[in-house]
Amino acid sequence: MRLRLALIYGLLLCPEIARATPVEDVIKAISPPADVEKRSVVVYQFDTSHPIPLDTTGSSSVKTSAWLVTINRATKTISSSNGPLEPLSFRVYGSPNSAKCTDNSNAKIDSIPQTWELLPASMATSILKGKNIFPTVVINANYFDVRAQGNGITWATNKCSRPLGVFYDNNPGHVNNDYGSYDGNDQYLAGPPYFIGKTISEKSPVQSMIFFMGNDYTNPSSYDSYNRQIDIVENNALTDLNFKARIGKAPYNYDDARFTAISGAELLPNLSSSSADAGDGPDSGGKSTTRIAIAYKKSTDQLFIFEGGGYTSGVTRTNLASLFKALGSDVALELDGGGSASVVVNSNQARWAGATTTAPQSGCALAGYTCSKPTQPDGNARPVPAFFYVQVPQKTLAN
Repeated sequence: MRLRLALIYGLLLCPEIARATPVEDVIKAISPPADVEKRSVVVYQFDTSHPIPLDTTGSSSVKTSAWLVTINRATKTISSSNGPLEPLSFRVYGSPNSAKCTDNSNAKIDSIPQTWELLPASMATSILKGKNIFPTVVINANYFDVRAQGNGITWATNKCSRPLGVFYDNNPGHVNNDYGSYDGNDQYLAGPPYFIGKTISEKSPVQSMIFFMGNDYTNPSSYDSYNRQIDIVENNALTDLNFKARIGKAPYNYDDARFTAISGAELLPNLSSSSADAGDGPDSGGKSTTRIAIAYKKSTDQLFIFEGGGYTSGVTRTNLASLFKALGSDVALELDGGGSASVVVNSNQARWAGATTTAPQSGCALAGYTCSKPTQPDGNARPVPAFFYVQVPQKTLAN
């Protein structure tokens, strides 16, 4: 009894000892495994009792349901007694030349064919599984062109469009086997190099996140964490196409670098904004809605993927930037949110934390995977043309 009273008295005198700040709770829950030669995948679940921290002091937060997927040791070379193991890979997936869209005479905007088939994230994951690819995490990626098509047809009707900005993957084993650009019309661009709203007047620059795998990805003996890095390449003007020349060379000036790249709205180090969109960058950044973003923290080698918030009452772009800043991230990029936001997690590789330590009810029926629940009012997952996925080799994961 005396010990208990002493503890209570001590906590009253030193309340800062009694409770860590919300962001400290999150950082502890998603921390890397003790074994420095192992990775881990942790999904922290936010809810009203486990709010999203927006600063390091605990004075600001958002109470809503969301996931924070963390991949620990995202770029580090993992070694065994036999030498380096297969590295973690960052890839993209889409259907840029789908017969469903190429044969559709109405699938055009300004006479330009909209040849990318739109799919929900669960179906994209299922297709990858059919190719004997078992991703750890799959998310929707780039914004896409939502303008009216031929004869008043829309993307929602014909399920055809194009991603906006850079969508690129030249790593060996690319699912389209083209060993280079994902869309043959341009070396890096899948569509226009900027965000477009429902009309051509709604334009904003998009930035690109680059995932470098090194310049000799096919040779295990050359795997080097120094050669693998995650970075942002900025494009701050609608008419500036010089950013494409910087993509393949940053940060190591490799002409033959192996890398994956996607586009969205920059959160860190510089928050995207544009006078063309009420000062909040592409796609209504000031609106409180469902959002999805990806970030990287170099000091701890952690890759973060956030998805969540209600469709009409969720989080803003500034909220996302604040969360990743509180976590200590160096770079962060928001992707296509609202009804497009979706994440699929490999149930056999992830550990759950936060609101519960067990996987929540899945938003899709896909064996071996847990999907976030759609937040659109109709309850359906919105199909999109572009996906980004991470594949963590099972042998590198902690038990």
